[in-house]
Amino acid sequence: MRILFYGDSNTYGYDPRGPVTGRYDEEKTWPFIADVLLENDEIFADGQNGRTIPKSDFDFEVLFNAIKRREPLDMLGIMLGSNDYINMFEPSPKEVISRMENALDKISDGFPTLKLLLMAPPVLKTSNVCYMQKYDTTDKSLSKAYMELAEKKGIPFFDTAAEPLGISYDGVHLSEDGHRQLAHRIADHINKIRDSQRLSP
Repeated sequence: MRILFYGDSNTYGYDPRGPVTGRYDEEKTWPFIADVLLENDEIFADGQNGRTIPKSDFDFEVLFNAIKRREPLDMLGIMLGSNDYINMFEPSPKEVISRMENALDKISDGFPTLKLLLMAPPVLKTSNVCYMQKYDTTDKSLSKAYMELAEKKGIPFFDTAAEPLGISYDGVHLSEDGHRQLAHRIADHINKIRDSQRLSP
């Protein structure tokens, strides 16, 4: 399969220990490691710091161009929502899901044969910072909302928040261990999706 993972700084591989644009070495990021593990597949990654769920015409133009540059594609994995959530004065899983549902509908309209994989964002561990406590998602309410949306849309779902991943000191970005752990989990998930398709009539 040819798979594009579209996401934010945690797909880009941002390293909060360095400069604003700094990132881990590419070979330490989860899409690169997953590409190595999934040796019979082609994995592409398009991550950008600060990226939110597409809303404007420009946002969708960027996304659609990213898809077209890698065509033919079999699957689009989309892992966005953390920045939407953190930028809300009063964080609302319901609002994040509304934005994501709209985005999924537009992607399906534009690329009706492209399989979608909805990925819940990693857990935000912000409870140790007083003014950021309300953005903490360790209760899994956000990932549960993503799962319910995937069920509603009838598309595959990957719960990035289901198991603990290594998180950097800022409580938002994956550590090097987190990238490695996520790569192995997503590779296993992709293999399961492939196996289920082989069993389908």
